[in-house]
Amino acid sequence: MKTTLIRRMIFTLAAACLAATAGYASERSPAPAANAVGVPPYASLSPDDQVRMAWWIDARYGMFLHFGVASIPGVELSWARKGSKPLDVTKDPAGYVEDPVYDNLYKQFNPSEFDAKKWVEIAKAAGMKYMVLTAKHHDGFCLWDTKGTDYKITNTPFKRDIVKEFTDACHAAGMKVGLYYSPRDWHHPDYGIGDNKKYIDYMNGQLTELLSNYGKIDVIWFDSYGKGDLKDFWKIDSTWQLIKKLAPQIIVNNRLAILGRYNQQPKAYIGDMDTPEQQIGKMQTTRPWESCMCFVGHQWGYKPNGEMYTLDKLIRAIVSCATGDGNLLMNVGPMPTGQIEPRQAERLKEAGDWLGKYGKTIYGTRGGPYENALWGGATRKGNSVYIHVFNWKGTDTLRLLPLPQKVVASSVLTGGTVTVKQTASGLDLTVPAGNHDPIDTIIELTLDAPSVEMVSGPSLRSIFDDGTYGKLISDKALVTASSSGKGDDPKGYARLVGLPPVTKGSAVTTDQQADPAVTIDLGAGRMVKGVYISPLDGAARKMAALTMSLSQDGTTWTEAWKCPSVAPYYEIPVTRLVAGAQVPGAPARYIKLMIKSPKSQISLRRVEVYGE
Repeated sequence: MKTTLIRRMIFTLAAACLAATAGYASERSPAPAANAVGVPPYASLSPDDQVRMAWWIDARYGMFLHFGVASIPGVELSWARKGSKPLDVTKDPAGYVEDPVYDNLYKQFNPSEFDAKKWVEIAKAAGMKYMVLTAKHHDGFCLWDTKGTDYKITNTPFKRDIVKEFTDACHAAGMKVGLYYSPRDWHHPDYGIGDNKKYIDYMNGQLTELLSNYGKIDVIWFDSYGKGDLKDFWKIDSTWQLIKKLAPQIIVNNRLAILGRYNQQPKAYIGDMDTPEQQIGKMQTTRPWESCMCFVGHQWGYKPNGEMYTLDKLIRAIVSCATGDGNLLMNVGPMPTGQIEPRQAERLKEAGDWLGKYGKTIYGTRGGPYENALWGGATRKGNSVYIHVFNWKGTDTLRLLPLPQKVVASSVLTGGTVTVKQTASGLDLTVPAGNHDPIDTIIELTLDAPSVEMVSGPSLRSIFDDGTYGKLISDKALVTASSSGKGDDPKGYARLVGLPPVTKGSAVTTDQQADPAVTIDLGAGRMVKGVYISPLDGAARKMAALTMSLSQDGTTWTEAWKCPSVAPYYEIPVTRLVAGAQVPGAPARYIKLMIKSPKSQISLRRVEVYGE
């Protein structure tokens, strides 16, 4: 098996394991015919669904709003409530148990500075194309004048119907509008009692109000039932049919399910999109998805003085969702006054200004044709491909896998020039270091035809593929370690460098110790020109202090490399100083990988040494 294929197999299987852990579908179906964007439609959607969801797919970026009584003390919405959480992860039985503090906050809830038009203005300035408001969260408090309960906004000092003002403002501004509704209700006395019929009638009555009295609702965002059978206890079909009757064009997420078991419900109720939470979703071109994430302090509700996203983190989140072929629903928790915190509004506007310049690379695009990764990712539309580069990994050239279409024009949208080298073996994009944007270098490629299919496999080529760094010289090497960690088998150390390669777990893991090290003996002196290192999945951060040293005799060592940053793998050119210049290759028999630390651990999956 060629070493290139070995590396790609390891990388691809590792990515598949991570995807399986995340719990999102990764099956690839045969590609349907390309749509107007020049990209095959999501395989999970029928032609009618494609039309229904077209605006949402094009939007790519929306605002989530978690607002309620918890904003008064600045604690998490619902979850800060000390009363019971019936039928939930806390395993409390059915039946309401009061929290005398939280459950009475509504009596002082008076967001007197609330201005729905201002919320919409902030979202528009941020470049967001739709907004989703929590009409009712798990705590049961309702932000509209519902007829089903007295636990509602019109029974507070504020008295006004927030949902009405919010939906009216969205409609007036041409903003797509969504409502979050939690099927869970820790406050309602009938929730989960007996056969649950009284509560289902209550819930369906509230959904009827929301979908009948507030104009067109474009998105309904559910957030899990409590424990119980979907069919007999939660009567899911009655709720689903009600929604489709009242709002046939509405977009429904995948959370009409039991306590986080998304996509495990019957297919008829699986909804339109997946909803990874507090993380960027994985690359998925077969089914729409939307990452929902907290803008401040990892808290959905208002968090005073919480740590806010930096501008580069926010922009990269927007880009990473788009390159992964998904949307970003960024959450904002308004203050108890009803205002969005000014510093948050300003930061969102900064990202909106960026989108004003580069929005064509985000809106109306599809992710691909390259898999997104730590270096960045790509979006595509028609004959254009937009390459977003976050991390150049210390080089000026991005070495991508071959692109079937011919590049006929290119430019750097963020400024500067790009040199394109396209061959049958790959696509090299070179941008001088002075033109690397600190947040996102965007390269526009114009092709001679739409980029329809995804490029199979990891997006980057190895620097060792073309023979510049010699041939593989470590496949028969002897591997030793300073210690053996739990479950480590020294008899299997040969697989670190030889065959069969390790595709799950590690080939070598040391114990937790001072200055852990792994040594590779090539058996004789060689000219070492490059080294490939793949840490164990999940261990990369622990190995950020990894160093590599070379020796001819096993006694005198010269440090040749120090880990520059956390990465899933490292490709290290080895050079030596000759007459004041660095030239390829260094003589060595031994390669030592070490973490210089009072207590640390090395976990490696694969090491390859190249040279002559």
